[in-house]
Amino acid sequence: MNEEATLWTDIDTYINEMRARFISGQEPLTNFDQYITTLKSMGMDRLIEIRQLSLDKALGK
Repeated sequence: MNEEATLWTDIDTYINEMRARFISGQEPLTNFDQYITTLKSMGMDRLIEIRQLSLDKALGK
């Protein structure tokens, strides 16, 4: 499994779980900053970097 897929698997699961918790009220919106911090600690910035590099390559940049 490549780096992008590895990062996305965990991040996607976390996003889906937390979205449901925020919508249902199980997680207060006051915890949104912690949600973002957790995403960053899971490698979200690296995932964005990898996807941006792929997009740039596809667009010939």
